[in-house]
Amino acid sequence: MGSKQATRSGKRRARDFKDMEMSSSSSSSMAMANSHIFLGTSTILWEALKIPFKNMTLFIPILFFSLISSFLPLIFSGNNNSLYLALVRPICSQVTDLTALTAFVEELSSLKLIFLIIFFIITSLLTVATIHSTSMAYTGKDPSPSDIIFMTKHSWKWSFVTQICITILHVGFIQSTDPILLGLAIISRDSEILVALLILVAILAVLYYLYVAIVSLLCLVVSAVEDECFCMAAVGRALELISRSRKQGILITFLVVVLSSISNFIFRVVSSSHPKGNQLLIGFVHICIDVVLNLLILATSTVLYYECKKRERKENVIELEAHLVHISLL
Repeated sequence: MGSKQATRSGKRRARDFKDMEMSSSSSSSMAMANSHIFLGTSTILWEALKIPFKNMTLFIPILFFSLISSFLPLIFSGNNNSLYLALVRPICSQVTDLTALTAFVEELSSLKLIFLIIFFIITSLLTVATIHSTSMAYTGKDPSPSDIIFMTKHSWKWSFVTQICITILHVGFIQSTDPILLGLAIISRDSEILVALLILVAILAVLYYLYVAIVSLLCLVVSAVEDECFCMAAVGRALELISRSRKQGILITFLVVVLSSISNFIFRVVSSSHPKGNQLLIGFVHICIDVVLNLLILATSTVLYYECKKRERKENVIELEAHLVHISLL
């Protein structure tokens, strides 16, 4: 009897937090929609940069635990650390090539598989906690760490399923595009037409990846913030939202991918030019940058989510006004 009451109390408290999160977003979206103010790309990025400083008591522990969890694969897997990170945080971290991914899977022992699953679960929990923290901070709320833990506990299972779908989507992207590009590269050596086709396909693949990436990031936010919206429902909701800011979303993802690629390139250059004794330190610095970048990616995705909702609300208001005018003329 007591456990049932505790369960009902927990669900009620979770609904209260959801209502608080969604109502705050609705009020802020409504106010901004009424003033016809829509954020530009640079403003979205600036708002995302400011979010961690609004409540340091929330974000310092998140950064700390993210750093610890990301550092563990470096200790246990050595050179495979980037592949661990690419699988558990596939979007905008590192687009893994098919050869490296296949080799990683072939070398995956039972112990490493268990470690990968544990690492995936920990990263999933931290991702949900980060999204709730950025969401509440952006909408002007000031929750305690215990509130974020409670919200994460009640929405994590939906986000976990969504994150599995995103990882599968990422692996599917690699398996579908890499063989095509490789095949075109092999047969296009003596043909200018095939070279042009290869360039065109490569550009389309990049645009496709950027679009899939921003949809996937919005899926993460949707599955955490919106109640019991996960997996394909979250994908549909994300597609619906991004349709109002498609160019903006692709541009934001492009900037993030460029920053991430520069970070990975610098890491590889520095790592190859230093002796093995310094590899652990270099890897630690790279992980620190990756953790901060991942926080900013999730913060940017959260701001973009609310911007898309604001545009959606404005469109609904316009449609309602047009409908009322039409009724009044009948």
